[in-house]
Amino acid sequence: MLCRAQTLINKLREFLKDFRDAGKELGADYISLVVACLENDGDNICSRLSPDMFCVIVELVLQTEACLEGERCLFLLAVSTLPLPRHRIEF
Repeated sequence: MLCRAQTLINKLREFLKDFRDAGKELGADYISLVVACLENDGDNICSRLSPDMFCVIVELVLQTEACLEGERCLFLLAVSTLPLPRHRIEF
């Protein structure tokens, strides 16, 4: 499983590098998919991400056009790093 995760991370990094090198921005639809996965039906799974995957997701958000989904993604990542009581935060 770890090997497949690292392969995915490497492919995501290559994908992001290609977009960066071409001077392109990713569309908000990419972030919408990521946020849906991270929210996992109301259960923020960010605290279970490996440091490498966490970094790739931040890179992805930074290379995406400005959008509310990007802000939501960064919020989910930030909340997972804070030692706050686990409760569901809704907007």
